Amino acid sequence: MNKYGNAIERSLGVTDRGTQSSSRCIQFKNRKYTGYVYTGSHDGKPAAGGLYSFAYGRRFVTLVFLRDDADSASVDTAWQQLIDSLEIAGAFPNTEHIGMTGDTYEFGILNGKAKKLAKPNYAMVPKGVTRSGFVTVRVVIDEKGKVVDAKAISGPEFLRGPSVDAAKASKFSPTIICDKPISVTGTIVYDFRLF
Repeated sequence: MNKYGNAIERSLGVTDRGTQSSSRCIQFKNRKYTGYVYTGSHDGKPAAGGLYSFAYGRRFVTLVFLRDDADSASVDTAWQQLIDSLEIAGAFPNTEHIGMTGDTYEFGILNGKAKKLAKPNYAMVPKGVTRSGFVTVRVVIDEKGKVVDAKAISGPEFLRGPSVDAAKASKFSPTIICDKPISVTGTIVYDFRLF
């Protein structure tokens, strides 16, 4: 939970997060994002608050609201009206978004998300060749966290094979968006100077 969520909880007097909040899904610019809606009371009246945080282009966006109305349908309608009218200045919308497109979540760089990030096998690199450089591998991870496809998209040609093999051997936790396990695409970057 971030500082905005903590502030909403304090404002609404939420003491038991499990019974006072629920995850919700919003759609923004053809991508789906998970957030949270909280219910409680504010100044002795039923109230609700919400929080959505996501990356869009090169911007990190946090949307927060607090209202004196605990009606879930009203809250959802208000959120969607806000989202539909939102424009994010300077977000570089043509850059890769992190968010859901169809049934796949575009995640960006995945190195820090791996349960087990396999290392490339140096024995596969030809002898006498400088063994340094960066290799970027584009991967598809299924709903169970298994890498089902990997393709090197940049880096020295002789380091690509070992990098693809390592990416395929890496393991990830399932990604849950809007209460549904989904497949993920993104990249793994291997820095051969670190191995």
